[in-house]
Amino acid sequence: MKYKEANDKVSFEDVLEVCSTYIKKQESIALIKKAYDFIMVKHAGQKRKSGEPYTIHLIWVAYILSTLQTGPITIAAGLLHDVMEDCEVSREEMIERLHLLKELLKSIKCHLKMNQTSMLKIIVKYI
Repeated sequence: MKYKEANDKVSFEDVLEVCSTYIKKQESIALIKKAYDFIMVKHAGQKRKSGEPYTIHLIWVAYILSTLQTGPITIAAGLLHDVMEDCEVSREEMIERLHLLKELLKSIKCHLKMNQTSMLKIIVKYI
């Protein structure tokens, strides 16, 4: 697969094309799509200094993360990384609307085989 370069246009479809080569669970792809839908609503009308839609930056971040074969939570986080700062969205809304905490807990539990109390302590420390 030939990857996009800095001056190329990138779309969310490009993100899906790359990540679907290694992410096979439909619920994982659905999480990425849900994050994309959320940023498209929350960043609607925002522009970069260049005049491009602000979301192009977020889509590029997700694309780069996909080329690095990161997981769906990391890709979703790449898409969402400016929402709380730039769109007056609270952490509570992010968790409630996207169920990211639930997915994060599930992922960490699966990978680290920790109990939920230990996982929650780690997560609270970083969010």
